Amino acid sequence: MAANWHDRMGNGEELRPLLEHVNVRPGSIVLDLGCGTGRMANILKKMVAPGGQIIAMDIAEQMLIHGRKLNTSETIQWLCSDGETCGLKSKSIDKVICFSTFPHFKSPDIMFNEMGRILKPGGRLVILHNVNSTVLNTFHSKLDSVVKNDYLPPADQLAATLKRRGFDIIRVVEDENLYCVEGQRILEEIPSSKFQVPIYK
Repeated sequence: MAANWHDRMGNGEELRPLLEHVNVRPGSIVLDLGCGTGRMANILKKMVAPGGQIIAMDIAEQMLIHGRKLNTSETIQWLCSDGETCGLKSKSIDKVICFSTFPHFKSPDIMFNEMGRILKPGGRLVILHNVNSTVLNTFHSKLDSVVKNDYLPPADQLAATLKRRGFDIIRVVEDENLYCVEGQRILEEIPSSKFQVPIYK
């Protein structure tokens, strides 16, 4: 769907009100996790200026290829990688924004560990959607596709999981037009899980 994604979804300007809840500051290094063609990155690049940087990461290479053609800003770096083993330097990221992507992770615990590894102490992970979990799960269940069973837990449940993974919970919101769980990295060592997570230096 990469070739038509931008035409179907727009340039991201409609996402600007969502980012009012995220508090991205000038000079920040922000990971747009599951960026697609960079609709969110297109807005974030203005928010981190001057001096900041956006890492637009997605596992779908074609999404990145089309996104890079649409946005040549030097503020955005494009990275084809999996959020569960992304390979970014430890303690290098100020904020991770995961917009409309979390249900598609097959091993969320591994992703939480990896995001905790790359975030600076005090850095924040934001799980963000523009609908609530009930609406999104109903939508997915009606699709005859690979995302049919992808599930977004209620925000309070996800917040509890994130807390167990070594984050202090900053914000939990779930209403008709906003799903937002924001956690702050507070531990030097992320609690171990049953999964073995590669650590890249």
